[in-house]
Amino acid sequence: MQQRFADLMQRRLDHLAQRLQIRTDQQESWQAYERAVRSSFALSARRPEVDADAAAWARYRADRAADRARQLGQQADAIATLQKSLSPAQVQTLGQALRGVGEHARGREHGGRY
Repeated sequence: MQQRFADLMQRRLDHLAQRLQIRTDQQESWQAYERAVRSSFALSARRPEVDADAAAWARYRADRAADRARQLGQQADAIATLQKSLSPAQVQTLGQALRGVGEHARGREHGGRY
């Protein structure tokens, strides 16, 4: 399951890189963005035992939320760095892709509004 998810994530990153037409001089900031995206899916908080008490589960959820906030901050920093290396047209494409706007938006091909 993890490998399928990793493959899907790589396909999406490859597709975005293709849409952005990443140039050689932009590779370093693009690779930093890819690393930030990949690291955001690493689980760092250890799941408590099934019979753990409510406080242990609450702490686990709080730790996961804090980890996720940290990871999203790292992604935001990587996106800011990437945007500085992109052309205005690439910045617009990146914004559309990350906001889910346009022909590639999730669910749009099925009439969904996400």
